[in-house]
Amino acid sequence: MSRSSSRHGFTLVELLIVITVMSILSALLLPAINSSRERGRQSVCGARVQQIGIALTKASANKKGRTRTVDDQQVNLLDPRYLQPDATATEDWRKKGVLAAELQDEAEIWRCPSDPNADTPSFGFNARISGLGSRDGSRLVVLEYNQRVARVAKSGSTFDTSWQEDVWENGDNTWTEDDSFAPRHFETANAYTHGKSVASYRTDDIDPSDCFNQKRYWLPYRDRMQLIAWGTTAADESTYNDENALGSQEKDDPYYGSCDLK
Repeated sequence: MSRSSSRHGFTLVELLIVITVMSILSALLLPAINSSRERGRQSVCGARVQQIGIALTKASANKKGRTRTVDDQQVNLLDPRYLQPDATATEDWRKKGVLAAELQDEAEIWRCPSDPNADTPSFGFNARISGLGSRDGSRLVVLEYNQRVARVAKSGSTFDTSWQEDVWENGDNTWTEDDSFAPRHFETANAYTHGKSVASYRTDDIDPSDCFNQKRYWLPYRDRMQLIAWGTTAADESTYNDENALGSQEKDDPYYGSCDLK
C-alpha cells in the first residue's frame, strides 16, 4: 500500500498579490504615522516654548532693571539679544544666555525637534517684550523663529544692524530656512503669549506687516497707536491714530484709513 503526499506553497502570483496589498497598506498608513510623529514633535516644541516663557517671567522678576556694560554701552539683562545662549560669545553669561539659571535641561530647551538647523536656537523673542504690561495678555513673547529677535527694536534702542534686514517670509508662500518666522508644524508655529499660554499660529494670522496683527499680537498696549516699519528701529510718527491731533494730511494717510487703531 503506497502513500502519496503533496506539498503546497505560494505561487508567484500569490506572492505578488501579498506584496501589492502590503505596499498599498503602507502607503495609506505612512502619512498617518508621519503626522502622528510630527504632532509629538510639535507638543515637545510647544512645551519648550512654554518653559522659556515661564523662565522669562522669573527672570523679569529677578533681573528687571539690572544692566551691564556691553561694547561700552549699558544694556538691560532682559534685552532679547542676550536671552538665548551664544556659542560664539567670550563672556560666560552670554555663552549660556541670561535665562540659563531659570531653565532646566538648558542644552536641549532651545531646540525644536522639527528644526532642521541643529546648531542654532529655534526660537526668537518679541523685541518689545520690555514694554508688555497687565493689558497685553495676547501679545507674543517668544515664538518659533530663525532669529534671536522677532520684529523691530523699540524706538531709541540700539541694536545690531545685521538683523535689520530680517524678513518675516520671503513672499513665495512656502516656508524655507531663509524665512525668519518658522511654521514647522503643518504650516503653524508655536508661540508663548504674555498671558502665559502656548498656541499655534499660521503665518498670516500674526504677520506684523498687517496693522491689525501688529496691534493685537506685537505692540504693547501703551504703544498700540504706532505702526512700526519692518526692518527699522524708529516709529513712523505720522501714524499716531489720535483724531484730535491729526491734521488733514495725516488723516489721508493710507495706513490711517486701513486700520483703525484705538
